[in-house]
Amino acid sequence: MNEEKMVLMTPLQCAYMIERKNTAENMGVPCHVYMEFQTKKDIEEKSLKAAWAELFKIHPMMRARCDDCGILYIGDFKQIQCYKAYKEWDIGEFERKNIRQKISHQILDVENEVACQLHVIKSQDKICRIGFELDLVICDVHSFQVILKDLADMYMKIRDGKGIFYQSGEEIEVKNIICQDEVLKAKRYWQERMGNDYIEFPFKVQKNIQELSQYNYISFQSEIENKEYDSIVKLAVKQGVTVEVYLLIVLCYVVLQETGKKRILVNYLLSERNQRNLNIVGDFTKSIIFKCESETDMCFKKFFDSMYEIYRKDWSHCCLDGLSIQTIIKKSTNEKYPVPFVFSPSLNMPIVTAEFTSNIGELVYIISQTPGVWLDAQVYRKDDGLFFTWVILKEVLDEVEIANIFNTYIKYILKLNDIGNWRKK
Repeated sequence: MNEEKMVLMTPLQCAYMIERKNTAENMGVPCHVYMEFQTKKDIEEKSLKAAWAELFKIHPMMRARCDDCGILYIGDFKQIQCYKAYKEWDIGEFERKNIRQKISHQILDVENEVACQLHVIKSQDKICRIGFELDLVICDVHSFQVILKDLADMYMKIRDGKGIFYQSGEEIEVKNIICQDEVLKAKRYWQERMGNDYIEFPFKVQKNIQELSQYNYISFQSEIENKEYDSIVKLAVKQGVTVEVYLLIVLCYVVLQETGKKRILVNYLLSERNQRNLNIVGDFTKSIIFKCESETDMCFKKFFDSMYEIYRKDWSHCCLDGLSIQTIIKKSTNEKYPVPFVFSPSLNMPIVTAEFTSNIGELVYIISQTPGVWLDAQVYRKDDGLFFTWVILKEVLDEVEIANIFNTYIKYILKLNDIGNWRKK
């Protein structure tokens, strides 16, 4: 008899589950990502399909069943589950029916063990594109990078007849228990840090979210080459910070300068990984609400130094996560989504590995959506450089304004690389 293993959802996963169930106006929104790849060579479909099935053995979370009570149920591996999550399309039908758009924002049946799907798109019976979608109620952003890495590795092993080696039933790491005194201390810190004053959303809002008949998302994308990324790494190391924190503070500075605001709030999400859990599919997200403040015409060096000191104090109190901090803000401002501006870097591994690109295909399209988020500023590693994608809720934000700020952000990062010592603005 199949005995399911039960795993408690994290607070963030519970929030995602609640939002996807918002059916009052048929406006439920899943935390969802869709990626599409153009294949470079003939793909052996039999090997690809077998590799996809093997992933459900390697990563039990891929076969998780979610419920409304905050529990993930993981049962024994079933072959039929893998094939149910493997879809085939003819290229003509795919394009004629605009399947990409439908898949990009669909709500997967996570209550019945369908949290991810592989879409195989064919032309004259040969695979020409591959689509991958995932509901992030089961895992964090880093996890889909793990899944894609392992898909390529497994595909190559099966195709080349080198055998399959996997560790069945990977362990889901249990986070350390936090003492009550530490939580109370953090709560007092955030209550004092956030205060009772309302901090206005920094970007122009064109339409109230309640006026939307449906949610649509668009993205702005750019890349920075490996030599520029190397310069960013050196600058971050020189300042004693991670690349993620460096990019966060640069982002805050640019937004403040471009919008003319004095203070902003950014929901900072980071998948906290170590060597033990680097290749595990699960939710290891940590988050804080980062409040940034700037004086008029403040130079970047002064801004960076002051904001980093504040960031260090904030992160030392991250046992109270971003959701709890937003609850504190909500009580004082009576806003449903007080922080719909998110920065979510994922730099522990490439968004797709070189092996994936050379053996399966090249990334040509990516779109995501997150409930309660109007702008999600994402950054990944790609081809030894950086890949930036900002996803916005269409109609709510001014696309021209966001595009201009996005381009200014990329240019400013490159400018800082050229300046090096930051002595000038």
